[in-house]
Amino acid sequence: MAKPTHKTAQEVFEQVQKLDPDEREKLSDMFVAETEAQHFSSPEIEQAWMDEVRRRRKLHAEGKTHDVPSDKVFADLRRKYL
Repeated sequence: MAKPTHKTAQEVFEQVQKLDPDEREKLSDMFVAETEAQHFSSPEIEQAWMDEVRRRRKLHAEGKTHDVPSDKVFADLRRKYL
């Protein structure tokens, strides 16, 4: 029986982890662009969002921002709005 030729998301993720940081960032930008390309009303707006993504990623890498677990974010929103 032939083995499927497609890879699982986990297999691709494991391969991506082996890339150097610059290549991982390029790949991330490519995924963001591909995912969002159909949602922007103009190339200028798309570029502005991509710039913002890079700006935020840089701040995070420099330790100037921090992660907030999604369950905490949603709990805070529920408390505030529900």
